[in-house]
Amino acid sequence: MPVTLAPPDSLVISAYYSVIDFLQARGWTPYPWQGFVFNLPRTPVMVVSTRQAGKTWLLSALAYYHARRHSQSMGAVVCPDQDKAKRVIERVEVQKIADTGSPPFLTDNSEEKGLWNGSIIVALPGTLKGMVSRTVNFLAFDEANLVPRMLYGAATPTQAAVLEPWTYATSSAWWKSGWFWDDWDKGTGGWTRVLVRAKWDIVGRKIVPYLPEAEFKAIWARKGIHAFYSDTPTKEYLELELTRHPENTIRQQYFCEFQDVQGAVFSDEWITAAFTSAVKPLHDKAAPIDKTVKKLGVLDAFK
Repeated sequence: MPVTLAPPDSLVISAYYSVIDFLQARGWTPYPWQGFVFNLPRTPVMVVSTRQAGKTWLLSALAYYHARRHSQSMGAVVCPDQDKAKRVIERVEVQKIADTGSPPFLTDNSEEKGLWNGSIIVALPGTLKGMVSRTVNFLAFDEANLVPRMLYGAATPTQAAVLEPWTYATSSAWWKSGWFWDDWDKGTGGWTRVLVRAKWDIVGRKIVPYLPEAEFKAIWARKGIHAFYSDTPTKEYLELELTRHPENTIRQQYFCEFQDVQGAVFSDEWITAAFTSAVKPLHDKAAPIDKTVKKLGVLDAFK
């Protein structure tokens, strides 16, 4: 997103309009998928994206816009580790630099940005420490597929008392495991799901164009997912990456294809296929149970 500075008066006015207006007044030109997310209503948004498509810039722009517009609010960025969360907070500083008409931060360090209107944006650690006893208006998970379920479970209650909270979860496609994968795969959790994929594929160890964009979008739309192509990475870069890594790594990092957990004995597809209604259970819960068997507690697991 290239930036050129706009006049201060338009910067101040834009804070009270859409995120797109806010960014464009500061010289930012969002990618199409970012513009789509920026214009969504206040619904939880989940993004699975190729590497280097602008996920972190998206979150930093949204966090700063929210804090700028809603005084006395708290924004929290949750990542697998504290260092990653700090990177998002640091990019909030870049948003502030373009906001030429605004006063300096009241607090300004790698873990917290305090705005002049009383709003705060914090980098929360990748542990439960510091997660409870907070009320968070804006909550963002970066590389969410790597955020543990326990941490996710501690984070979302911070918005329980907030009217129309802002909630975002962005990630590369890592593993078929955890809350992020479950909600992405099953469509649970109330998320609006967005896919951002490189426009290439691998056939015979060669990088070739993927599907026509309209067909690509239609396939994912049938799954309830909004799909976009990313301009990065280029074909030339993917060809170089293919000399460095196995094909499944390229598919994971750039084509948004989640992989089975490393070291797993059975693949996710095998486990899913093992569950069927075509085979009757060995024990009928409705049938009478022999008193001796019941006394031994053998069938407690069926209760």
